[in-house]
Amino acid sequence: MSDPATTSPARPWERARLLDLAVFLGLAMLSPWVVHFIPSWDDSPVGAKLLPIFYAPLIAALTGRGQVAVVVALLAPWVNHLIFGMPARPIAILLSIEMAGFSIVATSLASRWSGQAWLGPVAYLAAKPLSFLTLLLFPSLLPPLSAAAYTASSTIQAWPGLVVLAVLSVTVTKMFPPHASAS
Repeated sequence: MSDPATTSPARPWERARLLDLAVFLGLAMLSPWVVHFIPSWDDSPVGAKLLPIFYAPLIAALTGRGQVAVVVALLAPWVNHLIFGMPARPIAILLSIEMAGFSIVATSLASRWSGQAWLGPVAYLAAKPLSFLTLLLFPSLLPPLSAAAYTASSTIQAWPGLVVLAVLSVTVTKMFPPHASAS
C-alpha cells in the first residue's frame, strides 16, 4: 500500500505557499535587474543605493508571508548570482545573512505596526549589524575593507533605498492588507 503523503497532491495551502515563494523570488530577481538600468549618479552601484533586492522580502513580510520573506531573503542573492553573475559571491553571502535578519525583523514589526513608514528602514538598520559581525568573523570576505568601513559606507549610501523602503512600508499594507491565510 502506498503512503498517501507521497502520492496525494500538495494541499492547497502548500501550493499557495509555493506560489507565493515563486512570485516573491521572481520579484526579488526582477527588481534589482530593472533598477540596474538606472544610471548611477556616483561611482557606487545603483543597487547598493536603492536596495531593490530588499523589496520582495519586505512586501512578503508586510502581507503576512513571513516564512516566504525569510526563504526569499536567503535564496534571492544566490539565484541572482547564478543567473546574472551579480552580486559577487562575497556580497551574496553578506546579503543572504543581512536579508534574513531584515525579513525576521520586518515580519515581527509588521505583525505589530503594519503600515508605519519607519518599518522598512528600521528593519534594514536593525539587520545591518549582522553584516558587520559577519565581516568581523570572516574578514577575508571583503579583504580591502574593514567591517566598520563596509558597514558605515553601505549604510550611508543606502539612504535613497531607505526612502523607498519607507514608501513601500506605507503603501503595500494599504494596497494589500495582510490576511490570516497568508501566514
